[in-house]
Amino acid sequence: TLSSATLDLQNALTIGSLLMTGTNPAITNTAGTSSLTVNGTSTLKGNITTNGAQTYTGAVTLGGASVLTTGSSAGNILFSSTVA
Repeated sequence: TLSSATLDLQNALTIGSLLMTGTNPAITNTAGTSSLTVNGTSTLKGNITTNGAQTYTGAVTLGGASVLTTGSSAGNILFSSTVA
């Protein structure tokens, strides 16, 4: 759970689920090569910026305004399930 906070992601991260809540939660990338893989369900709210790929294998719910950004041509954003 990321609640009203900013996570500066500087490496690859694989997690089981992601819940973004509160006021202006964000995942940023100020340095390093980062990628994000979520193997379970996700509720996205706020901005997510990685240098590499973002992969969401479970169902994704948009809990608010969200902007997903990758910083390289290899940085694809992949959804393997429903987005609602």
